Amino acid sequence: MRIDKVHIKSKFKNLDDFEIEFDSNAMETVLVGLNATGKSNFMEALIIIFRDLELKREPQFGKKKEALEYYIKYNCRNKNIEAEFSKGNGYVFKIDGERIKSKTTFFNKRAEYLPKHIFFYYSGISDRVKELYSEHEKKYYQEIIKTDAKPENFNEIRPIFLVQNIHASFALIAFYMFREREQETIDFLKDELRIHDFGSALFILKEPSWARQGNKVDSLWGAKGLVKSLMIDILGFSLAPIATYERVHTNYKKTEKQSRLYLFINSKEKFKELIKNKYDDDKVRLFNALESLHLSDLMQDVKINVLKENVDGELSMNEMSEGEKQLLTVLGLLKFTKDDESLILLDEPDTHLNPHWKWKYLDYLDKVVKRPENTQIIFCTHDPLLFGSMDKSQVRIFNYDSEQGKTVVREPAISPKEMSVEKILTSDLFGLPSIMNKELEDKLNEKRYLQAKMISNDISKEDRKRFEALKEYLDEIGFYDITADSRYNQFLKLTSKHKEFAYRSFSKEEKEKLDRIAKEVIDEIKKVIQMRYIDLERIKSKIKKIKFTDVSKKHLEPLLFNDPKTGEQYINWEDVEKKHLENIKSLSVSEKKEYISKNSDWNILQKIMMEEYGNKCWYSEAPIGNGELEIDHFRPKNRARQDDEKSIINKDNGYWWLAYNFKNFRLSGALANKRRRDRLKENSEVEGKGDIFPLDLDNGKIAEDECSTFCEKPLLLDPIIASDVGLLTFDEGGTIYANPLIKNDFDKKRVETSIILYHLNLDQLETARQQVWSECSGVIEDAFLYYTQSDSEEAIKLALKTCAETINRRINPKADYSSVAKACLNLYRKREGYCEIIELLNL
Repeated sequence: MRIDKVHIKSKFKNLDDFEIEFDSNAMETVLVGLNATGKSNFMEALIIIFRDLELKREPQFGKKKEALEYYIKYNCRNKNIEAEFSKGNGYVFKIDGERIKSKTTFFNKRAEYLPKHIFFYYSGISDRVKELYSEHEKKYYQEIIKTDAKPENFNEIRPIFLVQNIHASFALIAFYMFREREQETIDFLKDELRIHDFGSALFILKEPSWARQGNKVDSLWGAKGLVKSLMIDILGFSLAPIATYERVHTNYKKTEKQSRLYLFINSKEKFKELIKNKYDDDKVRLFNALESLHLSDLMQDVKINVLKENVDGELSMNEMSEGEKQLLTVLGLLKFTKDDESLILLDEPDTHLNPHWKWKYLDYLDKVVKRPENTQIIFCTHDPLLFGSMDKSQVRIFNYDSEQGKTVVREPAISPKEMSVEKILTSDLFGLPSIMNKELEDKLNEKRYLQAKMISNDISKEDRKRFEALKEYLDEIGFYDITADSRYNQFLKLTSKHKEFAYRSFSKEEKEKLDRIAKEVIDEIKKVIQMRYIDLERIKSKIKKIKFTDVSKKHLEPLLFNDPKTGEQYINWEDVEKKHLENIKSLSVSEKKEYISKNSDWNILQKIMMEEYGNKCWYSEAPIGNGELEIDHFRPKNRARQDDEKSIINKDNGYWWLAYNFKNFRLSGALANKRRRDRLKENSEVEGKGDIFPLDLDNGKIAEDECSTFCEKPLLLDPIIASDVGLLTFDEGGTIYANPLIKNDFDKKRVETSIILYHLNLDQLETARQQVWSECSGVIEDAFLYYTQSDSEEAIKLALKTCAETINRRINPKADYSSVAKACLNLYRKREGYCEIIELLNL
């Protein structure tokens, strides 16, 4: 289930003629924007669309039952479905581009054409959205109270589902009570929530509003159907049930007597016995039965008690923090209800979460919930921590356009994953002018300005005294304006030389001057950054549909699918990765190594990787012969050593869980990957990457198996990280060396380590790079000579054309040693006279 496009044609709350498109490869999309721009309203519109298709009626909303005119295109069960409603034409449906003759045909097959579930979590006051679900709840309630209603008759969660606070208690049951308890779930509860086990459950039942006079607690107040069955089951497994009357407040000044029934299940074992004997260990049946208590107005409360770290005895869920309950509610309910071909809508699911949980939220969805790949998640948030790892294709910004007088949607200019939290807040995603308060920012800018004057020995005694006072203040509050990013430090250094940056309030002319200065500084920094960066996002979409031609890989045949138009067979690499991880997970260390060695299916990705970035090594940019081409695992798959000393092994079993993760693959030639001596040098040392993966263990740590690697500080540069690539440059002799802008020792050490382990200083590589430099410099020199001295217009044109064609061919990302060509070009940009030629040719 994946929505591609929605057009709300009629006015729906603050949405009018509203259009949004989703990336066809993104199964997770975040909606951001200011309050009151329509994000929640858009989710409500989606619910109305699918709700009324399920109910087989025209889409309507509000007390006046106004018609909702819309167009929606989505993919469900491998069918491209289009649905449109207008007052004039009613419903129009298309399946794979072909119009269906009547709406009855669509409605009769709605189980095939509609998502299996619409799951909605709303963090606000749920009364706002309850009316969206009231008819579904009413129909469902009428079914569960029938006399013959049994648990086995309710094997599905109802299609439109709203999460409510009571479901937090059901969530804990989902985590602990069923056979398929995954280790990731147990680890999550222990590590994040400090919950070690399920303790007990107390069901507090009350006399319902529908109970007739004479129906007492001993007859379960006349309950029928599914809810009666559950109450009898819980009674049978309860310890000393208590029936009583209690005086309760119905409002702040009135009380009344109510009949209550307390049912206590005193252990996890007892609860599991109930589930196994009465519900066939089926969590959906149990969930429907538990919810029947809530829907039937019988549940006053359910107190789930847990065993928690550093807490004596059991702790009730009611005593847990709002953040803990929110995290449990959403993740637990998704475990209960996760299913194929569903749509999950989460409206600010992070309102009570701490920054650490927000930062890891998407990881929780993947590892704890294990969302099916054909289920789409759309969520709203105001916190960049929640979506900082996402691509711009997964983000939609809601913005009110005053000229058009309506809300419009756009994709951000830069991916959140390429920005820090601070940058996200000040980007077009949120548009903050600064993340600092005005007073602090003014002090910081003044200090930087004075510091620049001091460095140039152009500072008075009064200014020096002021600088020392500002520095002392900033040190005292723990504020440091030096970052770990060497290029940002360079930007600060260069901009601080300009007085205009010392103050915050700017006129239009001053702002234009600041923009010009900043652009000049950024351009200067860009000149020393060699763009050899490998963007895996260009490959990601292609690995989902790989043409399958290797008939020797019989074990992959069950994963193949046919193109409905051509009949050709394809395979999705994500399915391959999933299959191998399932097979390898429970194996011993030696068995894992043997399995990985025998199943090198990653080779089917070689062609795609070569098509995007040419037939060259990602580490050295050297051309790769067919016999030397291989896919390297950046983090070694079988064993990871710290250095040449074989006794220093960081991970004896390697990063096995990344063995089939395409983000860990790098196209490599044997020179960079294999451990060998330089045959052209006498007595040379053995160099090459092999299974060596050195880490800075003073400032980072080794990642645990199946965990994120963010905790690690690799000493090897990674060609898929733009900032890593910018740490290297070249000279006219083909020598590779550290970027002169690098100021910190850590980055210098990374450059030195990478040059050695990637074999980047081999004589044959230096010779090849020198030849590329010589070719580029030669055509630039010729073009300059003819342009400045020749009287022949034809000769000038020929020289310029040859220069442009050669340089463009050499700086093409697919060309061998393209970074060397760019380094050469950048050098000539700085030489007097040559910059005019380069600008003229738009190089």
